[in-house]
Amino acid sequence: MKEALNKYTQAKVEVDSRRQEVAGLEATLAGQNQSFAATEQELKAAIQQEIDARFASLTEADKALLQNDPVKAYQLLFPDQVVSPGKYRGFAVLLDSSGSMEDFGAFKEASQGAQEAFNFCTGDGAVINFSLETLFSGWTYLLDAYGKNGYRTRNVCAMSFLSDYLRTFQRGGTQLSNKELMQLINQAKEPFYALMVTDGQIENFNKIQDTLKSLKEKGNELEIIYLGSDAKCLKDLTALAKVQSVKPNQVKAKILECARAKLE
Repeated sequence: MKEALNKYTQAKVEVDSRRQEVAGLEATLAGQNQSFAATEQELKAAIQQEIDARFASLTEADKALLQNDPVKAYQLLFPDQVVSPGKYRGFAVLLDSSGSMEDFGAFKEASQGAQEAFNFCTGDGAVINFSLETLFSGWTYLLDAYGKNGYRTRNVCAMSFLSDYLRTFQRGGTQLSNKELMQLINQAKEPFYALMVTDGQIENFNKIQDTLKSLKEKGNELEIIYLGSDAKCLKDLTALAKVQSVKPNQVKAKILECARAKLE
């Protein structure tokens, strides 16, 4: 019995000793964790200080780019390119390529006029070609960087890309998809001037009226060149935007006139 009691006492002493060792280890770890936390905070503060110092040394244009604001950056880098009130750098053409646009060479004239009109554009350009399908080019930048002579040149690839959309003659009915219209509006990086060329009778006109209104409500401008003769259609279009009613042989000149007035 005495021997068992001695063993128990010895075991208890060893357990208490182990507990003290564990407590000591826990205290050491807690201290190290506090030290690590303090070091982490110091490192974060040092990194942030370095970031702030570097950011402060950047130009305002660089800051705008870092803040994902390319429009502001462009305006800061090229103040001579900032547009006047009522003028736009972005330009979109909404071209009707339905079968009736073949009458009197209307589509060919409109296509050629629109291709030339993009020469006035100093920002992004886009095309929507609508008939059987609504073909949206997406927005593309039309100028190359400044050349050695100090002048900017046309991005030939971008111009050719848009021209392909303008030359596509679908020869079907006349429908304009809301989906592509919304993409045109939502993907634009800055306010733009939209020029629609159509002979009217858009089959789903009632479904796109609100979208065309929202285009204007978001700071963009819509103008329509109308080649048709239907009085009701003309009235509907006029309720949406400024309408220029012309004959097919006048459409090219009218497109260039409108584009020059809003983009130059």
